[in-house]
Amino acid sequence: MSLWLIPAAASVVGGVLDYKAGQGMDDLADQEARIVEENKALATRELAETVRRQGREDAMTMGAATARAASSGATVSGTSAGYLEFIEQEQIDNIDWMQESGESRIELDYQAGLTGVESSRIQADTQKTGLFTGILGAAAFMGKGGLFS
Repeated sequence: MSLWLIPAAASVVGGVLDYKAGQGMDDLADQEARIVEENKALATRELAETVRRQGREDAMTMGAATARAASSGATVSGTSAGYLEFIEQEQIDNIDWMQESGESRIELDYQAGLTGVESSRIQADTQKTGLFTGILGAAAFMGKGGLFS
């Protein structure tokens, strides 16, 4: 038995194992991508529900403020009307801000998740090059052993 055969075989086996590990990392990257998509969908639904609940709470607050103004015996005009308009505009601005900032946060989290997935895919591809390295290593051992002379 030639002495070069053992390290050459070890190089090939190591390369095959590296390639298989890279394939496993690819599978994990696919799973990570699905999770990133699911997280974005969940965060979008949560934002919509938060905005809906805030709108409902705002409507109740506005109704109570209107009832208080009307029960004071004064007509809802002048100072009362201005106060109610102020409350309504604040509520509109608050909901707009909640929606915009929530969408921005969701998109930033989504992009960060996609960056992580891409990093995992690059690592998987790098790991898979171990097969090529293993074959080159085996060829080098074979050459040193005189197989190509």
